[in-house]
Amino acid sequence: EVRKNIGTAIVAAFAFVIALVWRDAIIGIVNSIIQALKLTGSGLFVQLLTALLTTLICVVGILYFSSWSEK
Repeated sequence: EVRKNIGTAIVAAFAFVIALVWRDAIIGIVNSIIQALKLTGSGLFVQLLTALLTTLICVVGILYFSSWSEK
């Protein structure tokens, strides 16, 4: 039982590292989109737009991989 819990914790740690790397990649993509659309302005507006685009990208990813994993 202890081994199983340690294994689960290690897998969760790896997943967390992967999530951090993907976070940086997604934020880079969103920032590129914002710059391409020339939507620079007040910090709060850009932050809100970044949050909305990041949420949209992540929800699409979650839906895609959820259906992919069920196959």
